[in-house]
Amino acid sequence: MPDILDIAEKSMDNIPKQSRILVGLSGGADSIALCVCLKRLGFEICAVHVNHLLRQQESFRDMDFCEDFCRQNEIDFYCQQVDILSKAKAERISAELAGRNARYEVFERYLQKCNCDYIAVAHNLTDSLETAVFNLARGAGTRGIRGIAPQRGKIIRPLIKCTSQQIRDFLDKQGIEYMVDSTNLTDEYTRNKIRHNVIPVLRQISQGCEQNFAEFSEIVSAEDNFLEKLAEQMLERNKSEFGYFKDEIISADVAIKRRCIARILRKNNLLEFQKVEDCISFLENTGKIQLAENLFFSCTKKEFFIFSVPKPFEDKALNMGKNIWYNGEITAEIIPVENARNNSTQNIYKMFTKINLDYGKIKGVVNLRHPNRKDKILLKNNDFHADVRKLLQNRLPQHMRKQMAVVSAGEKVVFVQSLGADRNFLPDKNTKQILQLTFKPRRDYYV
Repeated sequence: MPDILDIAEKSMDNIPKQSRILVGLSGGADSIALCVCLKRLGFEICAVHVNHLLRQQESFRDMDFCEDFCRQNEIDFYCQQVDILSKAKAERISAELAGRNARYEVFERYLQKCNCDYIAVAHNLTDSLETAVFNLARGAGTRGIRGIAPQRGKIIRPLIKCTSQQIRDFLDKQGIEYMVDSTNLTDEYTRNKIRHNVIPVLRQISQGCEQNFAEFSEIVSAEDNFLEKLAEQMLERNKSEFGYFKDEIISADVAIKRRCIARILRKNNLLEFQKVEDCISFLENTGKIQLAENLFFSCTKKEFFIFSVPKPFEDKALNMGKNIWYNGEITAEIIPVENARNNSTQNIYKMFTKINLDYGKIKGVVNLRHPNRKDKILLKNNDFHADVRKLLQNRLPQHMRKQMAVVSAGEKVVFVQSLGADRNFLPDKNTKQILQLTFKPRRDYYV
């Protein structure tokens, strides 16, 4: 069986040797072995320890041990203390999740602070199997049961193909000390229940269960990636202005159909099998179904999208400078006509968009408000004043219509978001000053 140093070296083939690596160091066997391997492989490393303040004196024992280890091995050492119980209570999440979130927040911060290229964490093959079992019990799909990925962006896991026993054997053979977290010896946490009660049974069935799982993970990961790529391509082909055209997706094989919907729901932290099935069942309908407290899946005859409904904004005067309107920004400024060169497209769902208006034609207080039933607008290519609300009805999904900004002067509509400017207020040869409105790209309420 290969030494963990050989396994780590092979897993680091795609990482440039000149890389500087930040190691998450707990003081346990896995993270100590990770530091040793990366040092011996010639990588420049520094280490950060997160003290969760959960185990009283034991937490500070581990912190001191990590600092001594780094000093003896000439590794730059950093430490951050985080009150995990307070964090969990404030965020209404478990201590396990709060601890994980805190660690990665600290890692990301020190990645920049220490000018590192990667974050190395010490997950191993046994951890990956435990994760797959946990996810299987929760009803996860192939993405969950394939275990922990060797790399995710800048996060690398050089020991992910080593078992926990291989790692401990490596350290014991070399006489390298490590700390044991007393909470790992109890069944207080879900992962420990799997580690102490499930994994031993799997080993009784097959001594090589972890290596067998590694092969399974390779197969499932490749197939999962292939199907995900097909789903991604299908969604990209069917992108509409507000969501996705649905005809091709409706006729797709159920495996691809599920993945298309799952990719969208995952962005909204709603990835549950039943929610995916509910959306698929509703694809051929029109209307909407509720997915969460303020999140809806909506279908028209041709497309579908997910949206939320924000709290209504109050109508207000348009200020010079930045104006917040729902999840967008509208910046107003007065500029000389010679500084306004181009009237860019009035479709505000694209990149930065500017609309130039003749400031001299605008009389009275300029307001930023919602559309109302009296609003009429004379668009550039029309010869009649059209009803704003009817135009928006033809142009936009229902949940977006009331969110469109109307810029008005007195009773007159000057500009309507997504429709354009009233042509009576467009610049002409006599224009001296421009009221320029800039719409930033906005995160609308669809995916």
